[in-house]
Amino acid sequence: CGVITAALSQPDSWDGDNTAQVEIPPPSPVKTLLITEARQGYFETALRAHPLVVLDVAEPSAEVSQAYDLVISDVTSDYIVPNFSNLAAFGRLPSNTTQRVGPTNSSPSVVGWNEASPLMRYVVPTGIQIHQAKTLYAPEDASILLSGERGPLMAQWTESDQNILFSGFHIKDSDIALRVDFIHLIANIVEWSRPVVSTINSQQGVLSKEQTLAIPLPELTSDSAPK
Repeated sequence: CGVITAALSQPDSWDGDNTAQVEIPPPSPVKTLLITEARQGYFETALRAHPLVVLDVAEPSAEVSQAYDLVISDVTSDYIVPNFSNLAAFGRLPSNTTQRVGPTNSSPSVVGWNEASPLMRYVVPTGIQIHQAKTLYAPEDASILLSGERGPLMAQWTESDQNILFSGFHIKDSDIALRVDFIHLIANIVEWSRPVVSTINSQQGVLSKEQTLAIPLPELTSDSAPK
């Protein structure tokens, strides 16, 4: 947060627009719901350590009535998330989403990952051990984040204006939570879901319509026209 100022290094004919300022607001808190069967587990510990996360924790059977910026789930039983903007589901999608998952594969190997995706920033899953994972039938427009030899293991897509990240494996079925990559992944997911705050009302030095002077071009005559 703070103020960014831009100024002309050389004076011009009018000083009124030589300096402009824009206020950078502090980072917005991320209202987060963790749906889990394991209290005080890896997810809850990592999320509570994040300075921007405002965390609620619920069991899969709980009724979710309020809206959250981010919902993270790591459950094995059916659950419903009726109102969300961003969902990160590990191992199981909520029953009210339309995307299907494939069969469960034993000990899938990671063969590639999307290094260009902000969700994978600083995440290097080389050598990650996965006991079992479901293969995702990813939508055509999905961003494949993690690939196995039999198909996508982690992907992100948009469904009805809702952003969804799905991991085909539960955290308990891999060793990723024992690696620093897990902390980076959680931080990336929080940043991915962070609300955007507009700063349009805090701009200074931007000319309004009333402050703008339009000088019409002179009319061309036969003598001044280019030949």
